[in-house]
Amino acid sequence: MREFYEQNNVEISAVRGFFGMGDSTTEMATAVIGQMNFLLILLSVMALVIGAVGSIALTGALSLSVMERRREIGVMRAIGASSWTIFRLFIGEGLLLGWLSWLIAFPLSIPVGRIMSQAIGSVLETDFFYTFSPSGPILWFAIITVLSIIASWLPARGATKISVQESLAYQ
Repeated sequence: MREFYEQNNVEISAVRGFFGMGDSTTEMATAVIGQMNFLLILLSVMALVIGAVGSIALTGALSLSVMERRREIGVMRAIGASSWTIFRLFIGEGLLLGWLSWLIAFPLSIPVGRIMSQAIGSVLETDFFYTFSPSGPILWFAIITVLSIIASWLPARGATKISVQESLAYQ
């Protein structure tokens, strides 16, 4: 059509479409998909950073727990608890804290997701339809499980290195 108009001396103007993109539908769709992919990657990186910060906080909390429970660990050692038992105790505590955080965040994620979807839609001047995907919380539960185990590893390993003599002499 562009050639037809040019041959018949009809002036046409290329309207810069959505977000100042080209005038073809393909160009507009490609640009919108690129922007949405960027947004998706940005939000995914933010979620992983939040998970990493949570893991660091869990490591700190469990390290304090090991320090505070030195005597308890010594008594468990004195009555025959193995290093593996003590290790599992602290890994289990880390998992329990991680799963508890997931359990608290899960019901909050649905309304917050809806609000974020509306906010992003209003910024981009388009309508987004919020749909809840059950695979998201399941995937995040798996990620939290792995991060909790990793975050608990060092404090649990430190707890296994405490000797009976050292812990009972600790004041």
